[in-house]
Amino acid sequence: MSTASIDRVILEAYGNWRKPTFHFVSSSRHRQLVAAFTQRLPTDFACEDATDLNYDVCASIMVRRRGGAAEVLLSMVGPFAVLIDASTPGLNFTKVIPECDSNWSDITVALRAAGFQIMTTKQLAERVPLTLALCGSGCTVFNALFRDQAVHDMR
Repeated sequence: MSTASIDRVILEAYGNWRKPTFHFVSSSRHRQLVAAFTQRLPTDFACEDATDLNYDVCASIMVRRRGGAAEVLLSMVGPFAVLIDASTPGLNFTKVIPECDSNWSDITVALRAAGFQIMTTKQLAERVPLTLALCGSGCTVFNALFRDQAVHDMR
């Protein structure tokens, strides 16, 4: 999906760049996203829903299996997902796992089967003219699709 298309989806969800609304965040939408993903997840993964609907605009699912842990973020803004490395202490969950990482191919297959587009680090770092509480007017696609938090070292 192109940058212009992603921007259009973001604007449609929030309604306004300067005074966004969060009407699209709901517990029913959260349940739909989680079910769509976890139904397609192989059984050797342990899952835990770590969503905070007070702060995030995504469902946050911790997945673990022998060899690692990842946080899977499923956007409520649109059909977007990102995998964040959660296996290394101290990374503050900012290391994006690339789609081509064979250790997590089961996850990417499940995400694609559920209709999600897996976002790249480059896409997540792009700026959008959205104003949110924590990042102000310096929002990135990551902030708009997943979390309003400062992410200085996303890699």
